[in-house]
Amino acid sequence: MGSPRKTSRSRTKKNDDKSLAGDAGFNPRVDRLRRDFAKFRRTHSLRTRIPDSLRNAALAALKSGTTESEVRQACGITSDQLAYWRKHQRQQGLESPGPRIFPVVDSPAVLSQSMEPEQHDLELRLGGWSICVRPLEMKAR
Repeated sequence: MGSPRKTSRSRTKKNDDKSLAGDAGFNPRVDRLRRDFAKFRRTHSLRTRIPDSLRNAALAALKSGTTESEVRQACGITSDQLAYWRKHQRQQGLESPGPRIFPVVDSPAVLSQSMEPEQHDLELRLGGWSICVRPLEMKAR
């Protein structure tokens, strides 16, 4: 009989040894990515969407100077998947969250007594448009 065949598990173990701290190319960020993605894959079935936190960690590693191939190997993803994540992140950055509305509640008497309309006009100019905001002059009923 011949010698036993090496399994993919033994190759994986061999590759994991490269990430030890004694290795000259050790990168703690890549090692952390590798562990986080491995934990996610152990606890979730195939075809499960990778959470935004892991995606953002991979993209942050790229921004910090880690090579694309190191990130792809650590995460177990393809270059197309990484490109999609980058595109998605750029699109999210361009979208604004929408207007923020701050409610202002004052009694009409306070407004009319404390402000003179000419002094507190607010004007917003956009191209050929002008929007003027001023306190409402309240008349007694």
